[in-house]
Amino acid sequence: MSRRHRLLIIAWLIVAASLPRGSIEASLAASGSPSSVPFSLAAEGMVIVEPVGYIGGPIQVIAVHGSYAYVGVGRSLLVMSLVDPRRPEVMSYVRLPDMVNGVTVAGGLAYVTARDGVWILDRSDPSRPRIAGRAPGGAIRSAIAGNYLYVTYRDGWSGGLRILDVSNPAAPRELGRYQEELLFAGNVALAGSYAYVEDTFTRQIVVFDVSSPTSPRKIGAVDPSPNRVDVVIGNYAYGVASRWGVPPRLVIMDVRYPSAPQVIGSLSLTELSDASRMAIVGNYAYVAGITETLGSHRGSLQVVDVSDPRNPRWVGSSLLPPSSEATDVAASGRYIYVTDRWIGLRTFDGNNPRNPQEIAYLAFPGSVMRVATDGSYLYGIGPGSKLWILNAPNPPPPWLAGYQDLSTHGLHNDALDITASMNRVYIAMGGRLEIIDARNPAAPTVFRPTIYAWGVDAIGNQLYVANYTGLEIYDVSNPASPQRIGFFSRANGLDRVKVVGSYAYARSDNLLLIIDVRNPTSPRLVGQYTVPAPGGDIIAGPLIKDVAVEQNRVYIIYPTDGGGDRFEVLDMSQPESPRRVGIYDLPPDWDAAGVEAEGAHVYLLRAKCPVSSLEPHRSTLQILDVRDPSFLRVTGSYEILGCAEDIEKEADYIYIAKSDELIVMRIHKLDRSVYLPLVLRHR
Repeated sequence: MSRRHRLLIIAWLIVAASLPRGSIEASLAASGSPSSVPFSLAAEGMVIVEPVGYIGGPIQVIAVHGSYAYVGVGRSLLVMSLVDPRRPEVMSYVRLPDMVNGVTVAGGLAYVTARDGVWILDRSDPSRPRIAGRAPGGAIRSAIAGNYLYVTYRDGWSGGLRILDVSNPAAPRELGRYQEELLFAGNVALAGSYAYVEDTFTRQIVVFDVSSPTSPRKIGAVDPSPNRVDVVIGNYAYGVASRWGVPPRLVIMDVRYPSAPQVIGSLSLTELSDASRMAIVGNYAYVAGITETLGSHRGSLQVVDVSDPRNPRWVGSSLLPPSSEATDVAASGRYIYVTDRWIGLRTFDGNNPRNPQEIAYLAFPGSVMRVATDGSYLYGIGPGSKLWILNAPNPPPPWLAGYQDLSTHGLHNDALDITASMNRVYIAMGGRLEIIDARNPAAPTVFRPTIYAWGVDAIGNQLYVANYTGLEIYDVSNPASPQRIGFFSRANGLDRVKVVGSYAYARSDNLLLIIDVRNPTSPRLVGQYTVPAPGGDIIAGPLIKDVAVEQNRVYIIYPTDGGGDRFEVLDMSQPESPRRVGIYDLPPDWDAAGVEAEGAHVYLLRAKCPVSSLEPHRSTLQILDVRDPSFLRVTGSYEILGCAEDIEKEADYIYIAKSDELIVMRIHKLDRSVYLPLVLRHR
């Protein structure tokens, strides 16, 4: 569903809810609404959720044209000003329905390849780019010559090359295509009437004669040398040969005879374990990649002198910070721009190719895996121990207020849990506690007390820490020196904790423990609830996946023997003897990713993330009416592309963390029955 359609529906919600029932029916009758837009009665208690902002995603591609950079970040294309290379600035972004795979810029247009097609953007106003046209069908990369756009694509177990006439951007037209089984097409580069296509399956370069756009012909392949061509300049093509377990090589080919390209020079890039992309500036090739040492990795920019194509020479390099990943590179004049997969954009001054210096760094979220909010800011943890501080509680759209790299000595750990209170963030990071004072989000302060932590929760200045010893309660009035004020011992330890009112709800194996914390100096166990432990494979992590608490109700999710997850409603009016009063089983191939509760509604996030990359990853936010727990009703839902990781709710907003972006959703509750247009599934 388009953004326009969603806004129309929300506008109708607001108007309809303000009218008496008779007026609604009269207005519908008078409108003569066409049958193609059917209306349905939306009952009182129904909940509509609407996405109002997005941020983040893997940062994989960049194209530079003049004073602007076009960066693919997850499902968005960011337009950045490079007027001052030392201070790059995000000017605008366009959010697309699917992942951005590549971008090609020519004239006043940008051609963005994504898994759902080619999107053509009018970039005449960089502050407000607009979609000018679209060609459906999966797309990986593209190259342009005149009015023809050459697009690589994959379709299941086959792939190939499409040629589009883009003389009319509003209506691009396919002229011809070549498709072949097991041709996993990747990058494409052009030289005259020939196209050089990367085959990621065979690691070959496939050569096409495209002199006739309606019938491209495969005329040969280059093997075993480069498996990708990045640039063709004059008679030479520059590419990378990458084989598992062997350092990648820069390869130069003579392409004067396209059906039989000849490798005339190569150089082993021994500092790299993998090479991503390459840019040529004058006599130098800049290769972005990854280097690995002692079990850790970091991005790297390698510089090669290619003035003599038969004898390329390594001249210098620059290492990116630990845990970085250089994914793409582009150049403009003396400046080199490198995308860092999970962190942002790095600018290098190539005035001295032997030692390119990083002169600017613009951070923006890559991936957010876990999320928490204290009402002031939204805090997200991404891969590589990166903390993002966002203003998202006041959308749209979310923007970056601060950033902190929490990795130590080049190493990073996974965040087991995160919570926030009073502009402080508490993270169970790799089993240890991290405290971040974010009162100044642009310059947060990190404290690392010697406290073990598997789970955390905080209320005001009291911090609750679950670890292998049990539950520890700290006074964190001074975050630099937390003082333990209470302790509940548990032989098997506790792996998560959530505190609401007088009780802490802690998880240990297949038990939910109810701990009275009204006297924090002397917490005591008052009750427990047992969930059945599934047989078969060992479940990694906590058996009880998540807990939400609302008044005298506790909501839990856990895996079952059937292969799916179960949602249970527990009555806690007598904490010493909790009892199940409601149950809802998810389908076998769906996993519950998190649960939040408020009043009569529970927000259940579920995900379907198959191992096979050929199957789409999908997630669903389901809203359950729990007023009658013996009869749970789905009163709203929203389908999401991708694999959801975490959910957080604050006031009228829901935040969903996914591996490829963070979604901000607004909640609209109906307090009376109204007629609404039937809502189609969001794509």
